[in-house]
Amino acid sequence: MVRHTTYLKTNGIAYAVTRMFHLTSALFTLFLAWGLWVNLGEGVRLVTMPHIPLLLLLSLAAATYRDTWIFDTTAKT
Repeated sequence: MVRHTTYLKTNGIAYAVTRMFHLTSALFTLFLAWGLWVNLGEGVRLVTMPHIPLLLLLSLAAATYRDTWIFDTTAKT
């Protein structure tokens, strides 16, 4: 689940994805990349583990996901 929080800015507030979500997703991505690298190094075929690259791509997408709403009080937006 994507978690959002409110951040106070100098000209208003921003409603954005939490930093913890990005950190957790990035760590999971690194863990999956390490596991894929180790298994491929040991000679395990990629066909036997299709879930690892799929989860790696999904966690990479989650780690780089940006969703922010900015409510600027000076510009009235």
